[in-house]
Amino acid sequence: MAAARKELIWTSKSRRDLIDIWKYFAETASSEIADKVLRGIGLAAGRLADHPFLGRPRADIADGLRSILAPPHLIIYRVGESHVEIARVLHERRDIPAAFSEHRKP
Repeated sequence: MAAARKELIWTSKSRRDLIDIWKYFAETASSEIADKVLRGIGLAAGRLADHPFLGRPRADIADGLRSILAPPHLIIYRVGESHVEIARVLHERRDIPAAFSEHRKP
């Protein structure tokens, strides 16, 4: 029996990441390229609804986090009982653990 499809939940930080990514590509390339990059992220994230453990564990960031590549970005997420929570969408060359520790500071 196949597992039930999980709901995708985008956190406010991940939605902000998408806006920033779109703006960057729209300014440095074109709005068409920006749209294409976001479509790629959306397709990669969509696969997680059916295959939530597709990505690799990211204990280097925090327990329970996983990531999947949507070149040139990483989708960082948590798997819940009935959902997949997209925590962040960050460039693959960024220091990902540092990006998460920045957000933990008061």
